[in-house]
Formats: sequence, structure tokens, C-alpha cells
Amino acid sequence: MKKTFVDKEEYDEIADKASASKYFLGNERFKFIRSYLQNSLADIEKKIISNQILEVHEEQTITDKIKRIFITPKQGQVDELRGVYKWIKRFLEDLEYYSQLKKEMDDEVAKGKVVLK
Repeated sequence: MKKTFVDKEEYDEIADKASASKYFLGNERFKFIRSYLQNSLADIEKKIISNQILEVHEEQTITDKIKRIFITPKQGQVDELRGVYKWIKRFLEDLEYYSQLKKEMDDEVAKGKVVLK
């Protein structure tokens, strides 16, 4: 059986990330942030599914005779929202992963697959 060796510093870092992630995911203090992120995901889904995103035209008057028009295409906005959606999902998934990592590491140490230096 191949054994993996882990330094104490690496183990401590894993334990710290696990503790912080669990605290963020479970503590009432951060409920509003978790709700904000979940509401953002739901809002993005709703906008994309119900086709609420439209091309935007903005006019900026520079002088009486010169106007600047900014156009934000629909696809650009959809792509941006997809990126935000993916980032939020990844962030929450990473927190879940980190919150379980120490337990998994401890299980592997107990089985003898991981050795702490």
C-alpha cells in the first residue's frame, strides 16, 4: 500500500480551512451572505430562463452636437451572468469540499494511508 506523507504545516492549513468553511456554512452570523448568494443564483436563473435580458443602449451627451452611444449586447450580459453564476456555485462547492477535507484526511490517517510528519 502506497502511503502519502503530509507535513504538519499542510495538515494545520487543511484543518484551518475546514474550520473556517464549516463556520461560514453553518453559523447564523453568515446566514445573510449565504442567502444573498443563493438569491443571486436564483435571480440569474430567472433572468436567463425567462429571457428578461435585453440589449441596452445608453446615450451620453458630450456637447449639443455630439452624443456617445454605448451598446451592451444581450449575449454579453448573458455571458457575464453565466460567469457570475459559475463563480458563486464554485465558491459554495469549494467551501463544502474544504469543510469535509479534514475529516477525510483524519480518516486516511486512521487507515494508515496518510502519515503525518
